[in-house]
Amino acid sequence: MFSVVIIEDNTMIRKQVCEMLYNLGVIQVSEAGSAEEAKIVLSKQIPDIVFCDINLPDSNGFNLAEQLILQYPSVGVVFITGYTEFAHKAFEIEAIDYLIKPFSHERFRECIKKVYSFLNANEKENNNKRIFLATKVNKGIELIEQKDIAYINAEGKYSFITTIGGKNKKVKTTESLKLIETKLDPNIFIRTHRSYIANLNHISRIESSGQTNLIYFKTCTDIAYLSKNHMVSLYQKVNFR
Repeated sequence: MFSVVIIEDNTMIRKQVCEMLYNLGVIQVSEAGSAEEAKIVLSKQIPDIVFCDINLPDSNGFNLAEQLILQYPSVGVVFITGYTEFAHKAFEIEAIDYLIKPFSHERFRECIKKVYSFLNANEKENNNKRIFLATKVNKGIELIEQKDIAYINAEGKYSFITTIGGKNKKVKTTESLKLIETKLDPNIFIRTHRSYIANLNHISRIESSGQTNLIYFKTCTDIAYLSKNHMVSLYQKVNFR
């Protein structure tokens, strides 16, 4: 399932889009009533899809969408407006769809079909890309595919990168966790503890344990830690409220 941010100053329209998305099984939905609110929401969560009004009270929706696409090329945009004359410009910036208010449930379902086509195309493209983490080991450099990393933890002056695939493998490096964090894809990796970074795609569950929380993985039997200081940011990433 995909995540959505709705940027629309009309509360009723936002509610309508939310309800339609929920009815279609989309549960990761965030809302913003202005460009400024949108920037706050987007600083915490990069969605798969943005539904964006063109006439926002504090910004032009086209400008906001263009900035978003420039910064995050994988994000898809659906424009919502009461005007037909902007359709050409919307598709110039490769919008997925252009919804004219008011729109019916049937029209919205057509839009969601286009959204799924966009997401499927993105997934195929991403599957063909290999994003590596280059890290120092012994006297050389090891290249590790980021999607294969379950978590990374620091122990003393070393960091250990735990990977999946066949037998789990731990790569030992003298690079600090802070340095490694700057090289990782922020869409899938998150700091969970002063000594741990986890891959969101590999987490299976989180359980409380005394003063901290334990992170379990789908791909290995190891356990990582989630501190209270990092709990909110992780829950925002997975849209848990």
